[in-house]
Amino acid sequence: MIGRAKFGGNSVDYLDGTVDQVHFFDRSLGAEEVRTLYASGR
Repeated sequence: MIGRAKFGGNSVDYLDGTVDQVHFFDRSLGAEEVRTLYASGR
């Protein structure tokens, strides 16, 4: 789940806001890749 965590079996750390355009990568992104994604609005 995105926007929440579990600790000691209890739901904690709820996100107070919205999550938009989540991306998953199977590796770490380089600084230029992050800049490019941010600039593209994706």
